[in-house]
Amino acid sequence: MPNWCESCLKAEGDRKDVDTFLSECFSANENKRKTLDFEKIIPLGEPGEDWYDQHRDNWGTKWNVSDCDIDDDGGPVTVWFETAWSPPIPILEALTKKYTALSFTLEYNEGGMGFRGVFESRQGEVIRDDSWEMTREDMVELGYLDVDADEDEEATGGN
Repeated sequence: MPNWCESCLKAEGDRKDVDTFLSECFSANENKRKTLDFEKIIPLGEPGEDWYDQHRDNWGTKWNVSDCDIDDDGGPVTVWFETAWSPPIPILEALTKKYTALSFTLEYNEGGMGFRGVFESRQGEVIRDDSWEMTREDMVELGYLDVDADEDEEATGGN
């Protein structure tokens, strides 16, 4: 069972370009809900014996998107989703090259391994691709560490 990397992707630009991105890169999942689909961005076809390496090398993660939610109120689109173990940086690089009129920002965090990061692109160019180990403040902000419980434990000596 993997650790889940939580991601928030924002796509901004002219509405016509955003609509093209939505129609070309999303599909209906098993519950008939719209979901980001890596296979539509970087098609891999039928998985072979080396499916794990194929996915990691091409998508940056073990599986396609899980638990996808979309906020599309007619402006920038925000997509929240999870991936196994790591963020889908190769997917973002492919989106950057294909949809040069759009700006993409991906913020991600993986609490089990304690890292987070940001990927940003504008006009077909990557302008930021950073990741770092989470600090205590990051862990509190993201809800991985309960400060009140931690302070209670310190006050009682862990009893």
